[in-house]
Amino acid sequence: MHNMDVVTPSDIERAIQRTFKDYRLPIVILEVDATYDYIGYYEPHIDKKLSGFGYSDRTDGYHVLKFDTAKQVSPTGIAFKKYQQDNFYDVALCREHLPVADRPPAEERFVPRPMLVENGWEPATILSTAPTGVPPRVARPEFDYDKVHADVKALIPMNEHFESRLAQWRDFIARRPNDDASYAAVELPQWMGHTRRPANGAQGTSAAEIARSTVLASTIAVRQPRTVVSAAYNGAEGNADRAARAADDAEAAGIVETEPLKAGTWAFVKVKYPEPSPNDTGSAGCRIPLILVQLAADFGDVDTTLAESKIKVSWWAPAPAHGRYDGDWRKWRNAQRQQHETEEERGSIAMTDVKFTREAELAGGVRRLNKKTKERLAETNMAGVSLYSQYSSGPPS
Repeated sequence: MHNMDVVTPSDIERAIQRTFKDYRLPIVILEVDATYDYIGYYEPHIDKKLSGFGYSDRTDGYHVLKFDTAKQVSPTGIAFKKYQQDNFYDVALCREHLPVADRPPAEERFVPRPMLVENGWEPATILSTAPTGVPPRVARPEFDYDKVHADVKALIPMNEHFESRLAQWRDFIARRPNDDASYAAVELPQWMGHTRRPANGAQGTSAAEIARSTVLASTIAVRQPRTVVSAAYNGAEGNADRAARAADDAEAAGIVETEPLKAGTWAFVKVKYPEPSPNDTGSAGCRIPLILVQLAADFGDVDTTLAESKIKVSWWAPAPAHGRYDGDWRKWRNAQRQQHETEEERGSIAMTDVKFTREAELAGGVRRLNKKTKERLAETNMAGVSLYSQYSSGPPS
């Protein structure tokens, strides 16, 4: 409705109709002054376990709810479905969009992958018991229509050109209930036989035809896990899928600990390097995935358990410069020959409690990791982060 001349209620209706003039279904605009209190009516009867179908920090919402009175797809007569199509075609734009089992290693450059999601009905229950009678009306909202009338008169000039518009507002306001008696007499909205959405959804090319025409050799077949929780199902599949994704995301980001950091101790930070030039022949410099740092002597009031918290660190560089965990580590100095210091996010710290062969620096101001630290780097759960076998001279010793 941008840049449209909208001054009166009828202007609003015309603008809405014009906006949706090419929409396939009819546009029906009703003036609604009263409705039933469906929340109060149904709330005591809703299955208290019902969850997992909406949008939240844990789920991204289901799009279809079916009341299956014939119980053809659900023994409970109720079923949810993630997508409208039985086989939903999608594209994974990052590794987090893929199921954990199909994700490439975190250090690999990600290439978008087509996905064909097998998407079935999930039986559920919504009501544990059935309500009786009819719902009451919601309480009359406190709204000052006299103030609306005063605002209209203040905004619309009082002259012949605008008289018809002022009359529209007077008529519109006069139809509104402004006391309990007039509110009780208001008729509630009726459907009045308006055309309903076709039962088979939108017409045109079917989802199966679209999928068949666009499926590529690299398409990954994915099954949507059962996520909706109710008396009919406990949501175990969805919980397991979310836990696996969260664990993989954390490992890929190098977040293996969430305990508070200890000031002045040593850690490894996950480093992202720019992509090497296509013509690079090994001169791209150090590519070791984790770099040694010493944490600040004092964190102040920073909460070191939060992934986004900024932590001051002093950097150490591997020697030789191409990078090796079991070689020497020396202070990383900047152009002014001062040790390089930055603030890094807590989430980039991949390993803490790093130990050395000696408390003090070795000759030449270098440090060397002790065997236990090297073993931790080589552990399976760190393999995709540290790549220890690739950046060491041999097994931990």
